[in-house]
Amino acid sequence: MKPVSKLIITTILFTLHLSALDFTVRTDRPRIFLNQEKLESVAKYVGKYEAARFQRFITLMDGKMSLMPRNENEVLFNTKNFAFLALAKNSGHFDRFQFGSSAKAYADKSFALAQTIEEKAEAVHSASFSSKSEGGFFTMALCVAYDWAHGSWSEAQKREIAQKIIESYHNRDKEAKVDHRQKLGMNMVAHSYQTGITGIALHGESFLGQDALIAEMVGDVQTIWFDRILKLAENYAGYPDGMAGWSEGASYMKRASFAIAWMSSALSTAIDRNINAEFNFVKTFPLYLFFYSNPLPIRGKEYTGLFMQRNGAVSTSIFTENMNLMHYHCTT
Repeated sequence: MKPVSKLIITTILFTLHLSALDFTVRTDRPRIFLNQEKLESVAKYVGKYEAARFQRFITLMDGKMSLMPRNENEVLFNTKNFAFLALAKNSGHFDRFQFGSSAKAYADKSFALAQTIEEKAEAVHSASFSSKSEGGFFTMALCVAYDWAHGSWSEAQKREIAQKIIESYHNRDKEAKVDHRQKLGMNMVAHSYQTGITGIALHGESFLGQDALIAEMVGDVQTIWFDRILKLAENYAGYPDGMAGWSEGASYMKRASFAIAWMSSALSTAIDRNINAEFNFVKTFPLYLFFYSNPLPIRGKEYTGLFMQRNGAVSTSIFTENMNLMHYHCTT
């Protein structure tokens, strides 16, 4: 194929990819979990109700500036913590607090930690904080740091972490495609986290020279998260029909809930939509977790804990019957 033909086809596909979106990603920073409006409201809340605790947090993190993290999870947490301190310091909304370092110093510490983050093979198939050896949510840590420290990082720093984000996207992209994961379950949701957060983080970064790839990442937010997870779950895995569409058992659903809740929150501030309120599936997810983790009478018997292994939705009728009853008691 001639280069001109390739360019035309690429342009057409790029345009179609963008035109299919039913949301708009903000172009300002921050936008993941926080945006300018949310950051200001957080600062007001902290100043009014949590000033002493937030000052202790700053002092604690200042003490870690020259220390090595004790484990991989501390790397992930502190990559975000130092990025937030850089954001807070730069914003001007937290001027009443005493910071021990400059915004640039906090951002550089976040960058140094982000450089050490590497993807680990996850034995339980999900991004989990429960294992120190596996680490967890490494892509989220990279993307949050990229977003929150954006105003303090140099272009060279952004390029380096962007490349790690892109590599993570390629590693998980194949796991989230429709032809590979046909069912709604923890494996697909956990893998799809990387395909969503990456596009939100890198949207608008034309200096990377990866516009088509970033458009693909953002497009995956539509095709995988909105169309395949949220809208699909809304139709056949949300109240009042029970979790019949969920293909795995309760313990898997519980672990998947973190990826769903966090991605919904990350998306909400980035696209100015309250995903947690917009989709009944997300809004009522805590009810399902409550149902699974507490004893409830089931046709004269009582079970405790995460007791229902529902592969194939074998217990759908029993589950739905009691879920309707619990929803009534929780909302009246």
